[in-house]
Amino acid sequence: VVVTARKREERLQDVPLTVSVFGADQIEEADIRGLEQISSLTPGFTFVNQGNAEPGRVHTQLKFRGMTTAQYSPSFATGALFVDGIYVLNGGTSLSLMDVAQVEVIKGPQAAYFGRNTFGGAINMITRDPDMTEFRAEVSARTTDRSNNEIEGIIEGPIVPGRLSFSLSGRQYDKRGHYVATDGGRTGNQETTAVNAVLKWQPTDNLSFKARYGHSE
Repeated sequence: VVVTARKREERLQDVPLTVSVFGADQIEEADIRGLEQISSLTPGFTFVNQGNAEPGRVHTQLKFRGMTTAQYSPSFATGALFVDGIYVLNGGTSLSLMDVAQVEVIKGPQAAYFGRNTFGGAINMITRDPDMTEFRAEVSARTTDRSNNEIEGIIEGPIVPGRLSFSLSGRQYDKRGHYVATDGGRTGNQETTAVNAVLKWQPTDNLSFKARYGHSE
């Protein structure tokens, strides 16, 4: 298993860190849909998609080894989330794992590699590169009798075989609220829309460029 927790590729058994790694195959086989499932499979890590008494899914919390804070400001956070090394603020509930190659859960202080807000630990999601040789598409859908619906998909393939490729992925999620107000309206409804686009250019065998756009709401 190769990890990049220290900004370079290293074998997991050689890294002097406590790291739990989930690859694309494991994510698919275990039906891991987000950070909630990642946390249930990772000792010492808990993901809370609603911070303490704050409403909604805005103030998410990453808890490593029981460390947390009552402050909701990101400057007081003890753990942080990164996508390809880029900091993601309170977006853990909307991210899709459809185009993720690997998730690294790193426990312990990580300020030297990831900066502030990582005293407890950090999560680094590494997105996969689009296929340079053939087209591929995948769709996943699920629903429940409590109006919890989710659909996500990805399409990828070469534009110029061996040199230029693309991928488009997206996720649509909606969940009916559990509570009914006195006027009959429901409270606690949830909805997520996420779209990702990747373009990879490899002009030579030793040089490549990757551009990724992500939008979630």
